[in-house]
Amino acid sequence: MKLSEHIRTLLRNAVHSPIVEREMAFIADMFIIMAVSVFPKIGWIIGLLYYLLRDVLPLKGDASFGKGIYNMHVLYHNGEQRVVVKWYKSIMRNVMVLIPVLNIVDFYYLLSTGKRLADVWTDTSVEVSRVSENEQ
Repeated sequence: MKLSEHIRTLLRNAVHSPIVEREMAFIADMFIIMAVSVFPKIGWIIGLLYYLLRDVLPLKGDASFGKGIYNMHVLYHNGEQRVVVKWYKSIMRNVMVLIPVLNIVDFYYLLSTGKRLADVWTDTSVEVSRVSENEQ
């Protein structure tokens, strides 16, 4: 199989999977970061802190604002305990995107396996909540 065919297959599979929702949640979080970054002197610090700790902030049901829109949460693989009590896991998951070569490897791993490499390293996964906040 040629590389171009492999990439086309990966992208075709990504359109029909939760990866799209994860990326849309990421884009929503990036809009928040851009909005707070316009404040002089401390905006970039607030944006960086939001980015690194977004999975532990209690904004939308113990998830980042973007993940909250799609009813997603970061969970341990056993599904019993949320990452929200582990701030260092949020930093470990999110710092990978800030490192130039690792972010490309992480994105390719996400497209090919459906999980981020950062999720594998921190023993976490992003899962959609079965019950939305309105139904509780």
